[in-house]
Amino acid sequence: LSMRAISAVTSSQMCCLWAGLISIGLMFKRRFIRGSVLFFGTVLSAILVRLLKMAFTRLRPTTSTIYDSYSFPSGHALSSMVFFGLLAWVLTLDFPSHKKSIYRIAGRITLWVGLSRVILGFHWPSDVLGGYAFGFLFLRCWLWITDR
Repeated sequence: LSMRAISAVTSSQMCCLWAGLISIGLMFKRRFIRGSVLFFGTVLSAILVRLLKMAFTRLRPTTSTIYDSYSFPSGHALSSMVFFGLLAWVLTLDFPSHKKSIYRIAGRITLWVGLSRVILGFHWPSDVLGGYAFGFLFLRCWLWITDR
C-alpha cells in the first residue's frame, strides 16, 4: 500500500465510518456493548482531535498541502490509535489465544499511519507522537470507564 492510500483510509472521519460499519455487524451478532464501546469511543476520539487542535493551534509544516486544520496533534495518529486499539480489544474477546498477535498487528498499522503522515509532509514527527500519546491515554481511560 502507498502512503497516500494508508492516509486516505485512516482519517478521523474514516475511522468513525469503519467503526460504525463494524459496530453494525457486531449489533447483528448481538454484541451490543462491544459495538457501542467501539463506535462511541472512536467518535469521541474524533471530537477530542478537534478540541485539541483548537487548543494548540500549531501550524503544519510548510510542505503540507492541507490548509483547513491545525497540525497538533495528528488526528490520523490519535484516531488510529483509538480505533485499532478498540478493534483489537473487540477481537481479543473472541480470540483470546491470539491476543499478542492481534495487538501487534494493530500497533503496526497505527505506526504505519503515523509514518505516512510525516512522509507525506502533513505533520511534524512531534504531531504524530502527540497524537499517539493522547490517543493511548484516551484509549486506556475509555476502556477503564466502559469496564465499570
